[in-house]
Amino acid sequence: MLLNARRLKRSSALCKILLFLYVGSSVVFYSANALESQALAPAFSRLSPASQNKIRKALHSMLEGAPYTILKITPYSQKPDEVYRLQLKGHAHDYVVRLTHRTEYAKQRTAERSQMASDSGVGPQLFYASPHGSIIITAWVEGKNCPKMTPPTLTAMVKTLKHFHQTYATTQSFPDAYTIANRCDNRIKEIKSFFTDKATHVLSQVEEALKEMNQALEPHDHHIPIHGDINGVNTILTNQGNIKLIDWGDSVTSDPYDDLGALAFYAALSVSEEENLLLTYLDRPPTAKEKAKLYLKRLQSHLHYILWIFLSQRNLSNPKSYALPQGPFKVGSLSQWLRENACKTHHIKQASDATKVLMKGLAEFQDLITGPRYKKALRALTHSS
Repeated sequence: MLLNARRLKRSSALCKILLFLYVGSSVVFYSANALESQALAPAFSRLSPASQNKIRKALHSMLEGAPYTILKITPYSQKPDEVYRLQLKGHAHDYVVRLTHRTEYAKQRTAERSQMASDSGVGPQLFYASPHGSIIITAWVEGKNCPKMTPPTLTAMVKTLKHFHQTYATTQSFPDAYTIANRCDNRIKEIKSFFTDKATHVLSQVEEALKEMNQALEPHDHHIPIHGDINGVNTILTNQGNIKLIDWGDSVTSDPYDDLGALAFYAALSVSEEENLLLTYLDRPPTAKEKAKLYLKRLQSHLHYILWIFLSQRNLSNPKSYALPQGPFKVGSLSQWLRENACKTHHIKQASDATKVLMKGLAEFQDLITGPRYKKALRALTHSS
């Protein structure tokens, strides 16, 4: 009995010690996380548990285990990736957190291209990328989004693209090419799979024109790492007067003229401005074939954009009810709309506005592929010299 009493006393004392250590450690743990949770609520709590967990782990790795307090987290995009602006207490600048929801191949490619953009100074500084590219943290770039494409800004933009293209011209990683033409093909297939016969007929005509362009362009293509999603939304004129390209989630291996054609389209360049673009990029006057190549790549960017508008604004509850609309576009040309609405090209809130852009965009595309400049471009690229 005496022996059992002594054992019980020792056991009780040991339990008190263990309880003290557990409670003490719990208080420290809770205190650290209570401060963080208070700062995070309510924005962070609205994220999915999986997203919260990924962000916590990434910040822990990026900051090498140092304590942190999140002051603010603002969502910027949810599809195809989750993108947030993150403000940490005591940090000199904000961060951009990207949770990628793509194939494993695309995730790893995005992480690599973000690193390349950071290293070359073309994109924001990269602070963290998970081993498989599922989460990426870069610096938030202060400046003007969707800058007006004045001649100096356009020159800076072209030089920025040229620097990236030349820096990684011999990079062989992620060699599977995915061109602007491939993107258009996939959009057309997606649309034709669930839209009306009338829409399918119109898109078949567009598809034939795309094949014709591809036959002319493919012999002149060479594939390198490119940005792959050039538009006003992904362009920032920094407070120091430099151009930074953001959002490398669609960076692919393709022809550099895919980037140049997208720039020509979204900046709504005139013929003379296109020639100046090539003059800056090539450091010499462009040949007839180079001008033709830029024009056809611009047309493909035009097509891809209106197909994207079509898909993004469709009636998801009854997609077959959304046929290709007909009617006049009363607010000028698509080029005019692009010049005046650079930051709205990918954020059209009203379906009616998107329909108007789509109507005019498709009508203009059909006019362009039957026009003299298109035929001249095809001849320039297919003529042997």
